[in-house]
Amino acid sequence: MDIGTVSERLGKNHYARLEDFANETRLIWKNAFIFNAPDSLYFKAAKSLSDAFEKAMEKMEAEVRGPAAAIAAPHRPPSPRPRPDSLLARPPHPLPSPPLAHPPR
Repeated sequence: MDIGTVSERLGKNHYARLEDFANETRLIWKNAFIFNAPDSLYFKAAKSLSDAFEKAMEKMEAEVRGPAAAIAAPHRPPSPRPRPDSLLARPPHPLPSPPLAHPPR
């Protein structure tokens, strides 16, 4: 996933839910954290963009909930997001095996 694809999908009203948009955007950052060294420009840029994105998402979610929701629902801390350095410890998902040339008999 990349920013251009997410932007194009936004322009075409591809996302039915904010959560779908957020998940695909987070995948961009996750890929940058997995495939780039922590001291690289790409990793650092993804970290800055991820932090700004999460802050903007919190603000949008608060606006959607509105002040009445804050009174009615007890405050729950946001679910923890994996830290970029913890994502590096996990290997990326393995690629699927290629199809067999000859089906087994």
